[in-house]
Amino acid sequence: RLAAGTHVPRRRTGLWLLVLGALYFGFMLFRLVAGLTFLADKPWFQARVPTVFHMVLAGFLLVLAMVHLRGDSRPTHQS
Repeated sequence: RLAAGTHVPRRRTGLWLLVLGALYFGFMLFRLVAGLTFLADKPWFQARVPTVFHMVLAGFLLVLAMVHLRGDSRPTHQS
């Protein structure tokens, strides 16, 4: 829909995605820092690659939230 130009931005959806993405990213950041410091002895916290992958997914949610919150910011051509 974005490429075709038929995307309809929804502010409420954007807010939900922003909150969800921020919480997701924050938790994964905590997991990464904890795994590098005080929880280094726990296997779940030692897994760095899956943690970074989840941070990328959280980043996607944040970008999608911004798409919804900013709406259609493409310039219009007036003749």
